[in-house]
Amino acid sequence: MEKKEAYRHILPHFQQPGQAYFVTWNLEGAVPKKALVRYTRQLVMLKSQLDVFKKNGNINGDFEIATPKNSAPDERYEKLKKEYYINRKKYIKAYDDLLDLARNIPIDLSKPQNRDVVSQSLLYWEGKKIKNIAFAIMPNHVHWVLEMLKVDHEGAPVYLQDIL
Repeated sequence: MEKKEAYRHILPHFQQPGQAYFVTWNLEGAVPKKALVRYTRQLVMLKSQLDVFKKNGNINGDFEIATPKNSAPDERYEKLKKEYYINRKKYIKAYDDLLDLARNIPIDLSKPQNRDVVSQSLLYWEGKKIKNIAFAIMPNHVHWVLEMLKVDHEGAPVYLQDIL
């Protein structure tokens, strides 16, 4: 089967029919834009420093040092890379915490009428393109665990991007 690949946050995202996925999305404005400015600035700064290593040819595209055999990796780069991933985890944790703390939101997805619409949408392709494993509809965001079928009811491969 064909595999689709994309990169986001320097990590490869592979799409392959027949795989299970955990997806989260939230309403626009669920997290105030200014709430994560400090983390965003730090991540941008670290990413730009890591890009300097790439630009100078010190590493390959997978953030690994491209060094000759028997040569020690550049410790500065490894330290930057580690700091970047630690800060990225902090950013994601802070983002999740802000989602959970949100109150007085304009549209509450967990209200029965909204929850029913979201549920019907998540169940739309059940048995035709996907198998739903679980989902949770929160006031301002949704968590969804689903398994893609290898092929749909017409025999075409099923990719996550086509469902989303």
